[in-house]
Amino acid sequence: MTTLDYQAGLGAGFAAAKRVKTTLNSWIRHADRLQARINELEAENRALREKVTLSYASTQAAGFMCNELATIVERVAPTAALADPAARQAIRRQHLGALLLEKGYTYDPETGTLVSSPSGPRVSG
Repeated sequence: MTTLDYQAGLGAGFAAAKRVKTTLNSWIRHADRLQARINELEAENRALREKVTLSYASTQAAGFMCNELATIVERVAPTAALADPAARQAIRRQHLGALLLEKGYTYDPETGTLVSSPSGPRVSG
């Protein structure tokens, strides 16, 4: 092996090492971007979980209050429509369906299925 062959091999080795280092650095930058995005999504997920938890608790509290009010209505005005549990449930389903339709969903109360409406949310004007 001559010095020229040695230098050519050394040059080729350095070039290959440089390509590997460039590729490695590219993957490191890509991994860093992915990690940053994961961190962003985790923060969004935490915020969403907090909102859902608050919404659930608020809905539960409203439900308890409605039950208390229903008990009072049954006692004070037993012939009123809201004194009948079946009538209350029908009214609740009717309003739930209308509210969900405004948000762009259709709701089947029999199956509990919620489907995105093809027409999207209703815009009030």
